[in-house]
Amino acid sequence: MQSFLEETWRHLSQTVPDTTKLRCVLPSIRSGNFLKKVIVNNSQGASFLPEILSIEGFIQQVADLAILENTPLLFELYEVYLTTFPKEPKEPFDSFINWAPTLMGDFNEIDRYLVDPKAFFNYLHSIQDMNHWIMQPEKTPLMIQYLSFWSHLHGYYTAFTEHLLSKGVGYQGMVYREAASQVELYHSAHSDTFHAFIGFNALNNAEQHLFQELLERDNTIMYWDADSRFLNDNKHSASHFMREYFKNWKVYQQSEPQIVANNYSSQKKFKIVESPSAISQVKYAGNLLSALTKAELSNTAVVLADEALLIPLLNSLPDNLSQVNVTMGMPFKSIPLAQWFLLLSTLSFDGDTIYYKDVFKVLSHSISKKLVRSASDVLAVIAENNQIQLSLDQILSYSKPEDHSILSLLFSSWNLSGADFLKRIANLLAYEDSSQVVFQSAKVRLLEILKNLEIVQDQYPKLQTGDALKVMFIQQLNSASLDFHGDAYSGLQIMGVLETRLLDFERVIMISVNEGDIPAGKSMPSFITSDLKKAFELPSYFEKDAVFTYHFYRLMHRAKHVDLLYVNSQQGMSTKEKSRLILQIENENNPNHLVEHQSLEAVFFNKSTVPIEVQKTFLATQRLQKIAEKGFSPSALTSYIRNPIDFYKQRLLGIQPDNEVEETIAHNTLGTIVHQSIELLYKNFINQTLQEPALLALHKKITATVTASCDKEFKSKHYLLGHNRIIFEVAKQYVRLAINQDIALLKKGHKIRLLGLEQKLECALDIPSLSYPVMLRGEIDRVDLLDDSLRIIDYKTGKVDRSQLKLSSWDSLLSDYKFSKGFQVLAYSLLYYKNNQVLPNVAGIISFKNMKDGFMPVTFTEELHSTFAEASMDKTENKSITPKLLAAFEAQLTKLIIEICNPQTPFVEKELT
Repeated sequence: MQSFLEETWRHLSQTVPDTTKLRCVLPSIRSGNFLKKVIVNNSQGASFLPEILSIEGFIQQVADLAILENTPLLFELYEVYLTTFPKEPKEPFDSFINWAPTLMGDFNEIDRYLVDPKAFFNYLHSIQDMNHWIMQPEKTPLMIQYLSFWSHLHGYYTAFTEHLLSKGVGYQGMVYREAASQVELYHSAHSDTFHAFIGFNALNNAEQHLFQELLERDNTIMYWDADSRFLNDNKHSASHFMREYFKNWKVYQQSEPQIVANNYSSQKKFKIVESPSAISQVKYAGNLLSALTKAELSNTAVVLADEALLIPLLNSLPDNLSQVNVTMGMPFKSIPLAQWFLLLSTLSFDGDTIYYKDVFKVLSHSISKKLVRSASDVLAVIAENNQIQLSLDQILSYSKPEDHSILSLLFSSWNLSGADFLKRIANLLAYEDSSQVVFQSAKVRLLEILKNLEIVQDQYPKLQTGDALKVMFIQQLNSASLDFHGDAYSGLQIMGVLETRLLDFERVIMISVNEGDIPAGKSMPSFITSDLKKAFELPSYFEKDAVFTYHFYRLMHRAKHVDLLYVNSQQGMSTKEKSRLILQIENENNPNHLVEHQSLEAVFFNKSTVPIEVQKTFLATQRLQKIAEKGFSPSALTSYIRNPIDFYKQRLLGIQPDNEVEETIAHNTLGTIVHQSIELLYKNFINQTLQEPALLALHKKITATVTASCDKEFKSKHYLLGHNRIIFEVAKQYVRLAINQDIALLKKGHKIRLLGLEQKLECALDIPSLSYPVMLRGEIDRVDLLDDSLRIIDYKTGKVDRSQLKLSSWDSLLSDYKFSKGFQVLAYSLLYYKNNQVLPNVAGIISFKNMKDGFMPVTFTEELHSTFAEASMDKTENKSITPKLLAAFEAQLTKLIIEICNPQTPFVEKELT
């Protein structure tokens, strides 16, 4: 395979007698370096290289202006913005930076395409006026201020370009416009220099003007990487630009363009691979590479249409790769060090306090964990105290003294001057000193960013505020990249689509050939409307799609084996489908092209349908014995009924949910608050008969009591704010409902004697088959005597339905979690009976979400109540607890505990519905 650059140099070396006077201009520095390699490989002996420039370097020479980097450009624009139209209100830099890059992009666009700026900005102002308020008879001050911005854009543009010209610098578009105007002067100064423009495709108007002017001279030649297959197809967008140039440029009326080949129609193999996910693509690519020889790898390129897949691809490369060159930079923001500083730079303070989630994010980061040894202790205390806002002093008080210095740097206010902000970043950077290569490279890159910002700060004294520097620092972290170092000319090449310009490979593996990835289908932010672009002949989405179409097909010109991978998936509103470019290849019907298809199977990581089964080891049985001797609680037993695996994880392994800060009061915490409040209000009535006046007097104490209960759960008053305020009021209402229910019973002539609140009881169970004692323990919310009926009551803040308390068989009680509430109150009844030798008459639930049903007792079918056999589904219900019934329940309880403690019975997962 002869590459385009090799073919170009062969022709050029035969055309130009003295290559030392040759100036080669290429689209990029990278393609220029590859041209150098071609020249060296084809040289017969020692010789001088021709001058090789990128188009940007060449344009700067013609214009005699240097292209300024984006960061100082923004500061220069801000200075012009402040001094032009000084009577107009001005925004601070941290607001200006939000729209200035978009404006800079539009300045670049109109200059590269040589648009008349005055006519353009007048048109833009008219569009804004017409779109918004042209029909308004009178404009408000806001309307006037808005429209004045658009009317002043031409003034800002003119002042900015004049300001930069006076300094001998410019932004890219400005330098292009200046080069187009200086082409005659440039040619006069370089009349003896031979120019070769190599491998261009989509040219802006400034480039077209410059190239055509120079091509009119005898010492200029232009080489196109064109293919007749596309040039002869007037509808194919891969040749859209070249067809226009070859048709309209004067030079091609007398001569043929160089080089028009017929490579695409040669023998090729296309393999189109459908993938269920982005990651499966890179895994597949890794498998392809593992089968290639060293020689094949040196002529292979992996092209990423979606550059976000670079890191997954690098992690999927096989072991047989000895040389890999990555032309794309790793996004700096994807590196932990950069992410850490981005996190710190965006911390928000409310006065002297910081939001707990920000503290958690910072201290949970891998770098913070390494630097702050007591990080986990600090987070645990915050969660335990349930603090929403924290001061630095509080954070320090939760940590070890040796961590105070680093914590002060992390959580002192970031409202700093520019110099102090940069100093804080440098001080934090000095703390971490990892020996990892990636970290050291990231640290060097970060120091470069800090140095650049220090220089900018010195050059622009008006911009000393920390907000301005912080915004710039964040922008730099988000836009910077970390370059890889490798041999650019050997081994496997990994690159983005634009990096493939002018390069040829026999094997091409392109990943993410999806619509929206290639063609990109993305447009940069712009103030220029689509109708304005059309009026001034600026490129639209069609031209931008044509650029990527050309790069795609150009890469196929000389390739022999092409693998095109794409994702075909639909997840919710997000869909991925094959690119139109694949559809074109599939429908070409070229006899020299073999097109194969492959579909990768989706690998689902769903939960296995086989239930988890855990055998009881010796350690497990020992742990069960300790639990039994301490006492099984009704909630522990019902957790086993719900799912034995959950019981195993929580009770035996001790795996509990993380203790988290409750920004919004959780349901279980609401229950705790309500229970505590009722206990506080009623505790003076224990062993007394309730009286209506005393209960009515409790209403005045509800707010203070619920507040006291909340204060016990939370260290701050955040429960009085936002959504929590509603929950706080709900808690008060639940307490009020409990009191009102008792009052309603008294008004109906009932007598209520309160016997106990939150009673903690335990009793021994007689289980001969177990060699150790077994205890049952629990806490009964309320015991009272309603007239002559002894009631066991459990308060529930959640909704409980009567059907959940209707028992028709003992088996369902031990197998169906639906009846867990009934199980609990029966267990409380057994506890009360064994401790007091007094049999409760009824046991049930008071559900605050279902107060219309009042006290809901556990009920039994008549047959179950009388025979304790399987129910005949008789509809007659009985709610009385008898000694035999309680004994039958104890037998079922014993059966359950024996199952739990039996070493031969494994914990088997239940399918939860």
